[in-house]
Amino acid sequence: MGNAQLCSHSDSETEGSSAVGVGVLEDLQAGGICKQAPKSVDPSEMVKYSGPGPWFTCSPYAEMAPRLAAAGIASADMSPPATLVALLTKAAAEKGGADALLVERPLPEVKDGKVPPPLPRDE
Repeated sequence: MGNAQLCSHSDSETEGSSAVGVGVLEDLQAGGICKQAPKSVDPSEMVKYSGPGPWFTCSPYAEMAPRLAAAGIASADMSPPATLVALLTKAAAEKGGADALLVERPLPEVKDGKVPPPLPRDE
């Protein structure tokens, strides 16, 4: 993936260094969370916003084609475009028994900088 600095690790093995390459994907596939967002200095790994646009739409009747980078994590090879419906269908097929898109209202109070655990589903 070129010069992408994908995930910053803080364990003793990689203290002070960053993984280059597929670190983010490995962490996410293992259920991990990166300490920072991916960084890249390679222009081919960045989405180009050249031309007249539009760059977004709010209209339910409009179509907005995905913008992709030529290489790296924002490319079609590493992050193929997909609709939300397709992603939810895949999630249901692979993890149909798991919860998705749940919300608690009202929001529980954050105490001492910590969010309380979620309520049981029947509450």
